[in-house]
Amino acid sequence: MLKLYKRIDNILYYHEAWEDDSTVIEHFGVVGEQGEMRKHRISAGKSSRAMIKAILAPARALGYKTISDDDHAILIVGTLSMALVLMLIWTSVWSWKTN
Repeated sequence: MLKLYKRIDNILYYHEAWEDDSTVIEHFGVVGEQGEMRKHRISAGKSSRAMIKAILAPARALGYKTISDDDHAILIVGTLSMALVLMLIWTSVWSWKTN
């Protein structure tokens, strides 16, 4: 998977692509929204890596860039019960680290 990002007028956009069986999935839009998706068949004799690079070349030309994993944020989406479980786990880990 290759993810590219670009900030325009304080809005963060993404453009990414990955291999899925015999296709490359291209996904793009505004971060936090559903975005759009296109499927591309992997051409005979062409690697998925080469296809991904070719598919994302126009986005790179427009200034989209990769960002380091450290600059990514984690968003947990779930139910209230899941949030409570995560809070309990975090509390347990925190108390274990401080003792």
